[in-house]
Amino acid sequence: MTIIITKKQTKKEIEEKLRQASSDKEAKGLKKHFGLSIKNIDGVDFQKKVRNEWD
Repeated sequence: MTIIITKKQTKKEIEEKLRQASSDKEAKGLKKHFGLSIKNIDGVDFQKKVRNEWD
């Protein structure tokens, strides 16, 4: 995002633009970065099982 600031703008106007730019962002979680969520399974055991399927 680009914010253009001119010499004619006041400090109040600049702060308002910055506030609007920061409020436009959505709250993002980390859920989209994690693919598989199985409860009560050890991560190392799961990796070994998956890697053995390739052979």
